Amino acid sequence: MKKNLKPILNLSPVRRLLVVTAFIEAGAGLALLIFPLAVLGFLLGSGIDSTMAMTLGTLMGAVWLPLGVACWLGRRDAKEAPANSR
Repeated sequence: MKKNLKPILNLSPVRRLLVVTAFIEAGAGLALLIFPLAVLGFLLGSGIDSTMAMTLGTLMGAVWLPLGVACWLGRRDAKEAPANSR
């Protein structure tokens, strides 16, 4: 199992952050697109049943999914910040 994690662990901290962020954002976006009321209820801590909540959840999912894709694609362009960049 350690061999499977080796490529991820060898990434720079910035690229590793972008990979983790991509999975979180894309997962949240997919969850909001598929189950908007349940996910909004979980995020806000209360059950919401209305057309407006359904629309808001779907809209949030439509925004978060491309954000996750952008983070995933941006991992190749990420560069380390220089140590003495002030």
